[in-house]
Order: sequence, then C-alpha cells, then structure tokens
Amino acid sequence: MASICLGIPTYLDRIESSGTMFAVVHCTREHTVAAISSSCSANCWGFNTLWLQALDLRARGFTHFCLLHSDIVPEDGFIDKLYEAMTRVGADVISAVVPIKDPTGLTSTAIDEPYGDMDPRWRKRRLSMKEVFALAPTFTHPRILLNTGLMMVDMTKPWVEKVHFHFDDMIIEHKGRRMAVFSPEDWNFSMDARALGAQLWATREVSLVHVGQQRFPNSSAWGDWETDVLAPHEISRSSEVSLDAQDLSAPSVGAEKK
Repeated sequence: MASICLGIPTYLDRIESSGTMFAVVHCTREHTVAAISSSCSANCWGFNTLWLQALDLRARGFTHFCLLHSDIVPEDGFIDKLYEAMTRVGADVISAVVPIKDPTGLTSTAIDEPYGDMDPRWRKRRLSMKEVFALAPTFTHPRILLNTGLMMVDMTKPWVEKVHFHFDDMIIEHKGRRMAVFSPEDWNFSMDARALGAQLWATREVSLVHVGQQRFPNSSAWGDWETDVLAPHEISRSSEVSLDAQDLSAPSVGAEKK
C-alpha cells in the first residue's frame, strides 16, 4: 500500500464538474490518499504550491504525488489503476492521455521532435486519439511529453527536488509574421524530468473525460484528425510533412510488453 498526495488545483475553489469530486471520493480501495488543493488563477503558482506540499509530506511517509485538474473526471478507482500501471512498467512519472477540448481528437500528449519548420521549442507533434489507440494501452517514447491533467509522480527519487512547473512565453517572427508562442507547464515539466533521468510513460488504461461545453473522453479512437496537422501559417513548400501510424510504431517508440 502506498501513501499518495492527491493535489487538485482550482480557481476560486471551483471544481468544474461534480463528477470530479465523486471520483476523488471513490479514487482508491488500496492506498492511503491525502487530498490537498490550491486556489489561484496562475496555473504554475498553484501547481508549485501543491508540489511543495507533496515534497513536505514525504517526511510523513508519503511516496507519491498525483495531480488532478478540476475539469478532469476519471473513473472510480483511478488512483489504484494509475499506480498499478506505474509500478508495472517501472515509470517515475505516468500520465493519463487527455484529449483537448475540441473536435479534432488531438491530445495533450506529444512527442518532442521538430514538426514543420518552426523552431521546435514552440511546435511539438501532438498525438491524436486515433494514434494513441494504435499503441499499447500504456506506452512511452524517448522524447514523450506528458499532460498534467491526471499525472502521478514517484516522489522517492532525488530528481523531484530539482524540478518545478513553469511556462515559457515569447514573441517570435516566423515567415515574416510576428507570433505569440508558448511552451506549456506540462511539456516543460516532462522535458525537465527527462533531462534528470526520469522514466516517463503515458496510459489510456485509466478512462476519463475532459469536461468543457461538452465531454471529451479518452476511451475510444475518435476525432476529425488522424494525426497532428500544421496550421496554414505553419506550412511552407519546404516544410510539408506527412505523419502516419508507422511513425508511432517504429522501434524508437517504447510500449509496455504484454
């Protein structure tokens, strides 16, 4: 049995769906869970507040930290399923695949590799739900970027003392046009953790919905897009790319062996 700190960042103490709170009540039958929350409009400040509390709780025997966004509704027992998958594959960080709130079927799980001819710091290759379902239920990649919507971290490793959540923002010029760009906190956390030797995995074994004006599930291969698509302003004659499922099933992509 593990002792797990469950952190829920909020704004004005609001939970976007009552389903989230029901899921928290029924999150485990196997582990000790202490739920904490932050209330702040600055995402990274709220996340880092929870991260610091999780670091401090190690002195009381807590070994894992689970971050749950207030607009994510996971299935009952999600702590048990996420922990089981994590220990089975030997992950230091594991994240449930979360679809973006739009009809494309793209997710916040990505691969840190150049896509198009924009500076790769600002443009990553996002995985679609259709691509995710072409992979093993729990999978990894040498350059995987995880989402923080439902993410569990093993807090017993030394590297956790050296990371924090942060955005990167900039205005760049691309093809004669100025653009506001950013790198989100979840992908920055993934890159920082990986640089310190952490093993990162993603999973769809934990079913969930991302709640917006409608509900966006991770339980099927849905969406208008087969793969990530360059926006019109990102395409040039020299940067047209074509990505298919073969790219994701290449030997460089790790997957749980069953």
